[in-house]
Amino acid sequence: MPKFAILALTLSIFSFSNKATAEMKPLTEILKSEQSPATYLYMAYRCAALNLGWAQLLGNVANNEGEVEKQNAIKRSGDFYKVAIQIIQKSEFNTTPDQAAQNVSDIFDNYNTIWNKNYSNTGRNTGEMTMEDTKACAVFHKSLSE
Repeated sequence: MPKFAILALTLSIFSFSNKATAEMKPLTEILKSEQSPATYLYMAYRCAALNLGWAQLLGNVANNEGEVEKQNAIKRSGDFYKVAIQIIQKSEFNTTPDQAAQNVSDIFDNYNTIWNKNYSNTGRNTGEMTMEDTKACAVFHKSLSE
C-alpha cells in the first residue's frame, strides 16, 4: 500500500475518532468569552441538540408526564433549529439547512458520548454540564418568546 494511502487512512480514522469524542465547554463559559452572531448560532445548535437528547432520555420514562416532557423537548429543539436558520440568513453565513441539521446531529452525538461516559462513571446519564446547559437553553428559549 502506498505511503500516501496509509497516511490518508490514518488521518481519516483520527479525524473520525476525534469528532466522535470532541469535548464541549459549558454554554455559559462560551457566552462569557464572546457574544457574536456565530456564538448565538452555535448556542442555537447546542440547544437544539440538547433538547433532542432530553427527548431521547425522556422516551424511556413510561408515564404521561414523561411523554409530555418528551414532546416539549422536541418542540424546543425545533424552535432552536428555526432560530439557527434565522441567524444563518440574517448574518449571511454560508451554511445550508442540511449543514445546520448535520451540525445539530454532530453536537447531539457529542452529548450522547458525554452521557454514556457519565453513566459508566456515575450511573447517571446527565452531569453538571448538561444541567448548566439546560438552564442556559431555558433562558435562551424564554428570550425567544419575549
